Amino acid sequence: MHAQQTTDAPADARAPRTTDETGLPFLFLALTDGTVITQKGTPGECTARFCAGNPRPADGRVTVLAYALGEENFVDANGNNRYDKGETFTDLGDPFRNDRAVTDLNANGGDDAFTSGNAVRVSGEAYIDTNGNDNWDQNGSGVYNGVLQSPGAGGSANTVHVRQALVMVLSNSTPAITYLDQTPVAGVTPTLALPQCVTGSGFVNNTRTFRFAIRDNNPTVFAPNLRSAHPNDATWLFDRPGNPLPAGTRIAFSSSNGVLLGNTVLTVQNTSAADASAWTYAVQMISDAVQDVAFNCSNPVSSGALTITVTTPSGAVTQTSFPVTD
Repeated sequence: MHAQQTTDAPADARAPRTTDETGLPFLFLALTDGTVITQKGTPGECTARFCAGNPRPADGRVTVLAYALGEENFVDANGNNRYDKGETFTDLGDPFRNDRAVTDLNANGGDDAFTSGNAVRVSGEAYIDTNGNDNWDQNGSGVYNGVLQSPGAGGSANTVHVRQALVMVLSNSTPAITYLDQTPVAGVTPTLALPQCVTGSGFVNNTRTFRFAIRDNNPTVFAPNLRSAHPNDATWLFDRPGNPLPAGTRIAFSSSNGVLLGNTVLTVQNTSAADASAWTYAVQMISDAVQDVAFNCSNPVSSGALTITVTTPSGAVTQTSFPVTD
């Protein structure tokens, strides 16, 4: 399936493809939560149009499950393109839509730092009843299921539901911008201090780095973004909630004091990453003061502001400023 995208748009399209063991394509169906999906396709491709709707998951993450009738995977040890008795195979249970998933790995039954227990369905999660017994079966039948097997292999000619899932992020257009190098104090905007030039003293204009979290204002704090997950990191001062801003969001930095170094305009990439590193930005600055050989300082502007302007694809513009001194 194609990579997922953070979006605040009402619709998004995906074009997953899948083939059988000979490379021939077949069509699949899609299932999702909190949304409406319509499907169309030609042999080898199905385009599912993702239309975000309400209610939306509180964490802004939607699981999409694709499935089709097919055969279980096996290790073709002798290369005859047939399952033979004793060869290793994947014994598939019933697929289910993991609505608790934070990442694609979680959606496909894997545990990671974000969430655990993903191999087991919980009540209310949709599932595909492959054997028609009106129950969700975690374990497979114990024998290989598929038509491509040698005589006497001991498997079953039944088909099973093969599956793949991904996580879509429903980002919103309201950014949350937080300075990370100081514990927030209600009603107080942190001041960014650059090196100060003092006449009569040697001036060393060292580069200062200021870190900002720039993401949407979803209040969910995913497990690796908790302060408690970083006990040995003195720079991790508080929990960091949120999801990435919509893909294509423009983030611009400007300052009326000091000098900005490096790129001042950035574009949010297409990502479903839940880790805060995906939306942490480092801004480097130096003072605009100068000093002559007699240690005289010149600094016509000693105070100003760093302004961060966020423009989302929907056209929403948000600005946040931080005082800058030198």
